[in-house]
Amino acid sequence: MNKLALVPHEEFDLDAAIEGIALAQSSFDIFKYLKSAGAAFGLPRFLVSDQPANSSIKFVGRIVITNWDTELLTQIVEAELIERSQIAERLRESICPVTMSLTDNMDKEDPAIVDDLRSMIARGYDRTAYFPFALAGCNAGAVSFTGARDPLKAIEMAELAYVACHAFMRLTVVAAIVAPHNPLSQREVSVFRLIADGLTAEEIGRKLGITSHTVNYHIANTNHKLAVKNKTQALVALMQNGWLINPAT
Repeated sequence: MNKLALVPHEEFDLDAAIEGIALAQSSFDIFKYLKSAGAAFGLPRFLVSDQPANSSIKFVGRIVITNWDTELLTQIVEAELIERSQIAERLRESICPVTMSLTDNMDKEDPAIVDDLRSMIARGYDRTAYFPFALAGCNAGAVSFTGARDPLKAIEMAELAYVACHAFMRLTVVAAIVAPHNPLSQREVSVFRLIADGLTAEEIGRKLGITSHTVNYHIANTNHKLAVKNKTQALVALMQNGWLINPAT
């Protein structure tokens, strides 16, 4: 396997990252620090997720913010890959930081999704460092960093855990701040939050008090605004930009 070139962790300014996260005013600010931290450790892809008590909520509905690439996310959503993965389930059940490799655990997976997992590995999504959190007064959640590299050392896991914890806590504060460049209306975002939960147009209409025709209008309008072909691609775009985050109530 080709490994990503690593930047020694000694060159990563942990203090500056923590200070920057503490001053973050939006999820986009935190996005930049997570991307930088992950890249410094050879794990350039990150994902922040909620871990609600209701385990029936689909993977896409749990994502807070991510920089996973669009094509892969679309494939994962359409195949419901995370919901079917035993590796992903073991990560969700973990209460301690853990690092693992898809390649090393392929024999434990359902043969029906092995080809999809190999596709992830080929794209550089093999090694994951996973950090679960359960903060007082907040939903449980996790931050993961993913890439293609050798196992992490304990000191690397410790530094990434420190960044992940501060980023997750800060996101709970700024979650209500909507990115100024979000072109979608609140109704359009509401529709896609329910799509992320797996609801049909008819079910969304009943929940929002509108017709299924109006729901489909909002979907089509969102697709047009985001210049995508279908609602799955639109959903991925909302995930990547942190626009699915529910505002504080």
